[in-house]
Amino acid sequence: MCDRAVFAVQQVKGDFNHQYAFFDELGQEKLQLKSYILQEMSNALKENKFIVYYQPIFDLKTGDVASCEALVHWIDEKYGLIKPSVFIPLFENNNSITTLDLFVCKEVCQYINNLKKRNIKHVPVSINLSRVDILSNYFTKELVNIVESYGLTPKEIRLEITESAFVSIEEISDNINYLHEKGFKILMDDFGSAYSTFKTFARIPIDILNADLGSVYDLGKSER
Repeated sequence: MCDRAVFAVQQVKGDFNHQYAFFDELGQEKLQLKSYILQEMSNALKENKFIVYYQPIFDLKTGDVASCEALVHWIDEKYGLIKPSVFIPLFENNNSITTLDLFVCKEVCQYINNLKKRNIKHVPVSINLSRVDILSNYFTKELVNIVESYGLTPKEIRLEITESAFVSIEEISDNINYLHEKGFKILMDDFGSAYSTFKTFARIPIDILNADLGSVYDLGKSER
């Protein structure tokens, strides 16, 4: 009863046009999916149900693929394709995200290593890191060890960190500086969706900004 009440409250949190909410069947389905995801994560990893896809990033001037981004999806027998927007927030809340992100890192390194062995041209691959990862000294050192174990260089892997993680600069600066000194390029993802300031760029070695779609959607439409 309490879980359902909390779920209903979350649907109208921050919405000042509605003072109350009802728990409905759709909410029931979402709650069941949430419970299922948290229970099945370990088994899904063991049974290789997490699949990494590579989204190409093009150079608009040349038309060539300049890099790509590794995106993990969950292929489940019961629910089909479960998108990262569904399960990643849950894993961040219960600290399972580090296990998943290290898995993705290994998959990406193996993918690049296989291309190199076959003399196939490859581009840098971006890996998404959560705020939980960047706060962990264990994670940053383990990431470096994984990349080195596959005989790769940091130039072949880029680290993508969402803008909201940069709110706590004091807590994450040491680990980001460590990764940057190792040679990894640091990308700020979703730039324009949170609260970054110029102070952030002065203190954190950010190499690339990925602008949030909402920030650039009206380019060419509005003079401002």
